[in-house]
Amino acid sequence: MGGERRERGNSSPETEIDGTRIGLAQRLLLDTDGTVTHLLATCVGEGIRDVVLCQHVRLAGEDRHALRLGRRRRVLDRRVLLRGTVTGRDYVCGESVIALDRLAPAMRRSLLNTDTPIGLLLREHRTETFREILHAGTVPARDLAAHFGTGEATPLLVRTYRIWIDRRPAMLITEKFPQAFDLVAGNAGPRP
Repeated sequence: MGGERRERGNSSPETEIDGTRIGLAQRLLLDTDGTVTHLLATCVGEGIRDVVLCQHVRLAGEDRHALRLGRRRRVLDRRVLLRGTVTGRDYVCGESVIALDRLAPAMRRSLLNTDTPIGLLLREHRTETFREILHAGTVPARDLAAHFGTGEATPLLVRTYRIWIDRRPAMLITEKFPQAFDLVAGNAGPRP
């Protein structure tokens, strides 16, 4: 977690994280291999809902390597904000590439037809998973600056992980969030 810079594909350079300079909630969000939505709700003291910014189905193309798919397999691209139900504050932006054929039909329908966060859908459908954290770092806020009330050059924490289902990679998820936000003492609203 030093200051080393790393390039990822065609995206912007990422910087490693100094774990001593970020808050407890941010360290937990970076390191968890559980449901981010539930952990976030616990940290901020309010319920969390998904706000789907965009989602569409396409062929895997270049994302086939991370998910070990054929180029012509269908994937769902989904971009969401995890937003507080009481404050309306945006806490996390999640970008997912999901191998649709690796989900149970009921889970696939729920994912395509609801705004329910992925982690909660996995729990509702009792889907056994393994989460593999691939990397963590920082990136400039850019188009997310307005959602997080910051400048475009302000660094956001970012992590990318894979979710495995039935011993096959099924989802590639990248989450971006501010390096600091206030933790709410007590319960500010209903839990998800």
